[in-house]
Amino acid sequence: MGLATIDVEIRHLASNGDVVHVERVDRLRRADGSLIAAAPVAGVLTFSGDRVVHWRECFDCAESAAQALSTSAWHLGRMLFALIRGAIHRP
Repeated sequence: MGLATIDVEIRHLASNGDVVHVERVDRLRRADGSLIAAAPVAGVLTFSGDRVVHWRECFDCAESAAQALSTSAWHLGRMLFALIRGAIHRP
């Protein structure tokens, strides 16, 4: 898929004692900045002192996979079109 970076947007963050709840959107990007997939994630972290003792996350795997396949096919098509176009226009 060409994953180069992951942008993380924190939408909501709440804590109560040693438990932290987070709602975020993870955006997986290629080196050229194009989006592979955007996945909404809900997470719960439990701390003991300065250590994470439990880290649970939930997201829709099927939706993320569908996005990744769709954008990868589009990206591949765009690259092939550019190659073909370049080959046709060469002197």
